[in-house]
Amino acid sequence: MTTSLDPQSLETPAGPSAQENARPRLSMQRTILILKWIVYPLLILNFFYYLSDDLQTIQHTISDESSIRKWLNALAPSLDQLSWVLLIFVYEIETYWLEEDFDNKLVGFLMLAAKIVFVAFICNTIYTYAFYVSELPGMAEIEGITDLCALAGQDLSFYRNVVYTDITAQTCSTIQYSGALYSYPSDPLVTDAAGRIEDAQLRIIDLIEACVWLIILALTELSVRLQDRGIYKGAILTWDKRAKVALYFMLVLACIYWGWKGHFVYVWDEALWILSFLVLDNNLSIWRDELAESDAGTQAAEA
Repeated sequence: MTTSLDPQSLETPAGPSAQENARPRLSMQRTILILKWIVYPLLILNFFYYLSDDLQTIQHTISDESSIRKWLNALAPSLDQLSWVLLIFVYEIETYWLEEDFDNKLVGFLMLAAKIVFVAFICNTIYTYAFYVSELPGMAEIEGITDLCALAGQDLSFYRNVVYTDITAQTCSTIQYSGALYSYPSDPLVTDAAGRIEDAQLRIIDLIEACVWLIILALTELSVRLQDRGIYKGAILTWDKRAKVALYFMLVLACIYWGWKGHFVYVWDEALWILSFLVLDNNLSIWRDELAESDAGTQAAEA
């Protein structure tokens, strides 16, 4: 798609005017390349953080009788992270490292198959989040229980703002809560009235955020498909870019909410992913410039 593997592509063109015009572009390309080597390894580290977090969470939500569906739900965040990391690498190869005239059917098929598998795991995450939202109306008030210590020794955990605390005789008096207590329909969890509202907000935002990223992915794939056919301008690509700006703004709003709730790891994670897709957008922009230059050269040769 680009000729970035060619060392000559980083050389400054001959002539003072050409050199002066090329320097900012080459400087930007080097900056983006450095950014890739910083952001992409951080995404891999992010995956291991989420895997560790999921392994801690399943101690509160998974039992010996849990189904495979339950396990997939519990591991959805880390599976989602891994799928996105691998997708980023596939798109990086497709939009930056492959030559424009690359036409290996087997490699193309493998990349498409990989995308389908990774998107399937991402859709599993959206299904999981939708399930979590759908069970919110099923949360029931625990009648006759006003003291959390009455629930000690029942293998329950108190859940508040994505923090799990085992309800034991030692911890029950230290957990801060107020008002009625509510149980979750499908997990051995308990929260209070404020925690119920807070968790509803977090679950709905998680679902919206996951859907927004899937739309951004679809728009990225659309750009790749169009440019692979030599289409680098027009109304579709213009609206593609405008839609992404609006979608990124929605993600920033989610970051603001998470920051307000003290989830700075989520803010960090979201910032990394936004940077990663901005890097991919830059790859697509460079690719469009090359297509335009190729067309201009062809037209000049025919004139």
